[in-house]
Amino acid sequence: MLSSAKTHLDEHGTTPLLGEPFHDLMDSSPTVIYSRTLTATAMADLDKEEITPIVGEPFYDLVLSKSNIHPVYDMSFPPALDSLLPSTTVPSIIRCFGKTWEVKLCGEKRPKGFDYSWRKFVDDSNLVAGDALIFELLESTSIKVVFKVQILRCTIPPELQELINKRRAESESMTIDDDDDE
Repeated sequence: MLSSAKTHLDEHGTTPLLGEPFHDLMDSSPTVIYSRTLTATAMADLDKEEITPIVGEPFYDLVLSKSNIHPVYDMSFPPALDSLLPSTTVPSIIRCFGKTWEVKLCGEKRPKGFDYSWRKFVDDSNLVAGDALIFELLESTSIKVVFKVQILRCTIPPELQELINKRRAESESMTIDDDDDE
C-alpha cells in the first residue's frame, strides 16, 4: 500500500505499526512513503528466532559479497526500491530474530543504502560472504525506515554435515564390480 498521507500517531505518541514513540518528533507529522498494518501474529513473528514467511511486499533479497562485509561494509539497495525509500538520510531500524539495530539510511546517495553503521549489524550477526539476507520493508516515512531482515546462512548445519559425511563414507566403501563373469 503506497500512500502520501501523513502518519497517524495515537494518544501515546506511537505509530500504529510498531508502537514505538516518536519522543522528539511529536510536532511534525512524517510523510508516509510505505506502510502496512501488521496483525498481532505478524508482530510476534518479528521476534522469532527462526525463518518466517514473507508476509508482505516489498522485499529485497541479497547474497552477501565481500564488499558487504569486513572491511568495506557497503550496503546498497536496488533502484526498484528508490520510490519506497526517503530521499534524505533518516534513522532506520533493522529487526532480526528478536533484536534491533539502529542504522542510517542515506537516501540522497545513489544507489540508496546504509552508511557505515551497517557494520554493527554485520559484525553482531557474524555475517560472511555467501550468507543470504531478505530485507522486508515494514515502514518507510520521511523520518524513519524499518526493515525486517532474515538471515539464511551459507553454512551447512552440523547435523546435516554429519549425515552428508556418513553417506559419503558409505558410498566410498561400496565396491562396484564391473567385471562380467558369465
